[in-house]
Amino acid sequence: MYLITHLHGPIEVRETISVEVGGVIHEIPNHRVLNPGDDISGEPAELQQACTDWWTQARVAAFELSKAEAAAQYGDDGDAE
Repeated sequence: MYLITHLHGPIEVRETISVEVGGVIHEIPNHRVLNPGDDISGEPAELQQACTDWWTQARVAAFELSKAEAAAQYGDDGDAE
């Protein structure tokens, strides 16, 4: 597992998932993002600790502010599309 932290709180998780198909094991890259406030209770302990360490009060506040600014600029859901 490889983690990339983003300034305002999100953590990008990059990992490889092994899948067996017809007796052949395939390594599939998986990328996902965890944001402050996400439920991380089902994540591995190592990832939970990384989130706890990274999501300081200041980062969570900055994340919430960035969401509010995006909502003001793009609409209530903050989606630029």
